[in-house]
Amino acid sequence: MSLYIFEAHKKALKRAGFDLTLEDYLEYGVAKGSKNLHEQLSKKYGIVLDTEDLFSKKIKEFKKIFDEKAIPRAGILDLIKYASLKYDLAVASSGARESVDYTLEKFGIKKYFKVVITGNDIERVKPFPDIYNKAVELLGYKKEECTAIEDSETGLTAAKNAGLKCFVVP
Repeated sequence: MSLYIFEAHKKALKRAGFDLTLEDYLEYGVAKGSKNLHEQLSKKYGIVLDTEDLFSKKIKEFKKIFDEKAIPRAGILDLIKYASLKYDLAVASSGARESVDYTLEKFGIKKYFKVVITGNDIERVKPFPDIYNKAVELLGYKKEECTAIEDSETGLTAAKNAGLKCFVVP
């Protein structure tokens, strides 16, 4: 999904006259939220970016790209369904609520998650542990009883900072 989000940011920023590089996105955007990306780009390049306008454009672009290209990894939907029979599952994403909900609904899997926490629900996104701390709290478990599955170094850092075991699936 990060690739689609990068593409959506790139298109939205292009409309604002800025060419987002993959390097800048990897450093400032992956699992860190749109606000952080725009703030860091503004500092680095001395430009003013309208985060609200860009966010709205990014969401529209994301939905178009996602609808055209997104295919779940082989077996992942079955894994989620199976795991939900034995475990309470949570989504802990630094992404925007609108993007996360859209993705879960598009694949028909939202019902398998007891808790869905997004970047909109917390003050500090990954690599800070806040999102995982909130997910664990809402699930009603001890940290020692939970395991995170992540797809980025930033996410791994957040999970470790929260005191969770973590698997990383790039």
